[in-house]
Amino acid sequence: MSARTTLLTLASLVATAAATRDAVAQTAALTDSVAVVRTVDAFHDGLAAGDTTAVLRKLVPEALILEGGEIETRAEYAAHHLASDIAATQALKGGRTVRRVSITGAAAWVVSGSTMRGTFRGRERDLEGAELMVLERRDGVWRIASIHWSSHQRRKP
Repeated sequence: MSARTTLLTLASLVATAAATRDAVAQTAALTDSVAVVRTVDAFHDGLAAGDTTAVLRKLVPEALILEGGEIETRAEYAAHHLASDIAATQALKGGRTVRRVSITGAAAWVVSGSTMRGTFRGRERDLEGAELMVLERRDGVWRIASIHWSSHQRRKP
């Protein structure tokens, strides 16, 4: 084999290795994105099912929940606001749409929009909402470190 052929073969192997590395990285990123969204979905599924254990299992111990101008720890959320969130989720029907998933190392954030409609606490509601969930990967598992929710009555055209 000539030196030129050896160099071309080596260059081809390097290019193949780089393409393989990039494909593996893309697959890992997609796998992480799916896992992150599944974690957020499982949190919401727990709310819809009224399963406080499932909801709290998705939160890291030092999680913070921001809503309505308040900041609650995981323990405060469990003691005060969680029951109301379950009741609202069960009373109001609608949907949530993931708008963006971003991952950097062991941190991820998911931005979602939602619409909810129905009667809650004796009042008709027609809400649009925004949600930001920040997640951490610990020991290979994604869990929610922070949630920020906001909503408003849907504006009529």
